[in-house]
Amino acid sequence: MAVISISLPKLLKKEVDAIVESGRYENKSELLREALRAYIHERKDLRLSAALYLYEKGAISLGKATEIAELSIGEMKEFIVSSGIKLRRFPETVEEAEKGERALDEMIS
Repeated sequence: MAVISISLPKLLKKEVDAIVESGRYENKSELLREALRAYIHERKDLRLSAALYLYEKGAISLGKATEIAELSIGEMKEFIVSSGIKLRRFPETVEEAEKGERALDEMIS
């Protein structure tokens, strides 16, 4: 798991501490992960932006983009094309294929 550091206003930090201390969560990380997942899940625009950005950069496949955006394959293809991004069918270069292989290795390691 990656580590991210954040700064919180004092009152929000007190709320986070109180929720954890009350026993609702084992630790702050668990609480903040769940809160962030819920927030992103509720914000379709954020999911679409993330999926489109990662797809355009070649970091994820069309299938993974549909999973992130919570769209069908057809809807995702339409969104990608309407955003001016070329659909990828297969790796176009050896470097792109190797990048995909490394990403897959990292995901299953």
